[in-house]
Amino acid sequence: MVLNSLQIKNYRILRNLELDSLSRVSLITGRNNTGKSSILDAVDIYASRGSFKTLFDGLLERGQNASNLRFNEHTIEVNRMIISSMFTDGVVKFKSSLASRSEQSIDIGPLEEVYNKDYNVQILRLGLARTLFHKYSDQDVSRRFPDSEDEMERSYQDMQECIEVKYGGQASWFAPLNGDDHYWIGTGIQRPSDQERFIGPIQCQYIHSTGFNKSKSDNASLWDKVVLTPKENYVIEALNIIEPNVDRLTFRYDLDDRQAFIKLKSVDEILPIKSMGDGINRILSIILALVNSENGFLLIDEFENGLHYTVQEKLWEIIFKLSSKLNVQVFATTHSEDCINAFETILNSENNSEEGKLIRLSNKSGEIKPIEYNADQLRIAMKGNIETR
Repeated sequence: MVLNSLQIKNYRILRNLELDSLSRVSLITGRNNTGKSSILDAVDIYASRGSFKTLFDGLLERGQNASNLRFNEHTIEVNRMIISSMFTDGVVKFKSSLASRSEQSIDIGPLEEVYNKDYNVQILRLGLARTLFHKYSDQDVSRRFPDSEDEMERSYQDMQECIEVKYGGQASWFAPLNGDDHYWIGTGIQRPSDQERFIGPIQCQYIHSTGFNKSKSDNASLWDKVVLTPKENYVIEALNIIEPNVDRLTFRYDLDDRQAFIKLKSVDEILPIKSMGDGINRILSIILALVNSENGFLLIDEFENGLHYTVQEKLWEIIFKLSSKLNVQVFATTHSEDCINAFETILNSENNSEEGKLIRLSNKSGEIKPIEYNADQLRIAMKGNIETR
């Protein structure tokens, strides 16, 4: 699955961003508050096909946590504010104080598909939406929500607010839980007429700026999926960028967690990789995520974090090679000129010029505008000392 284009509407600062020609590897730059990380979040949402857990994890990553106080009017207001923060301007308006859908919706998907609604994610706030789990908490989950638009309209008078997520032929409603659980509950309705259009989630791994893969799996479980396969050699090759004597990798329990240990050539003892610095740990997270993203997406926020400029070129070389081999589409962000220089060098090397591009975002009076650089344009910009960050 490769996105050839992408439109993001009304998601955080991205009121209407259109990227009309994406490559296999896209490096995204721009000043603060231009939506670089929001693009990664949007691709993650698209890949999950509207999973509410993905939405919630995105809020949690930004320090916005749905209230876990006892369910009451106060927590409704807190959760309304948190959910509203996903929308451009941070406000969700309704046409009526009674039963109504929100005026705003968040749309994420390829340009050619956003308008026919086949393969996009749409997120809607519903006014006064009935939390049927109070009524049907002990019943089959399929009875918790209305099974038709007509029934939903008739039921609005006793509803509380919730959000609706649509993808293809599937619609799901999510409402706040009471008690101590601060997750939100949801159930889906598969419309039979649209059933053939629904496609499940796409493989996607997300490396956050902190250096760890927080989206789907930890490094130990990702390693378990590739050990004793050819992909194991790709991981060792990447670790050799920083330590050429790395021979083998394993995960062992250290206290309550499984931690990475490496064996160096000609050394009998094994060493905990966490003792060897941020760089090799960052590379381990990136490469494990990459080899576990076959036919999907790899998202890397602030690529350069923990990496000395001398190793970035070699890492980009491996990313270009493996993304092509494993059919992975890569989106990465950076503030670093060293990172851009390394990216440009590999992009303009043999066989890579059509595989990547740099996308620079600018904020013009609240509208985010992209400037795209292909291999030749980026090479000219770097030689001419044109600002691309």
